[in-house]
Amino acid sequence: MAWGVFAFGYMIYWFATGGNPEVKAFRDQCHRRELQGYTPGYAPDYAIEAAVAKCERELRINRGLKP
Repeated sequence: MAWGVFAFGYMIYWFATGGNPEVKAFRDQCHRRELQGYTPGYAPDYAIEAAVAKCERELRINRGLKP
């Protein structure tokens, strides 16, 4: 019973933090770099979408996957 509760809690933690901590740190750093010209919290939607797309593309390239 305790093992099941622990495993369930760890799964929630894993999904809430974005999985791999190195990948999360890369995404955070990349998004910060791409959106540095905007006031935090006030970046337009198109800029956020472009930053997310570029960072995901960089992540896939860095991991050796096709872009």
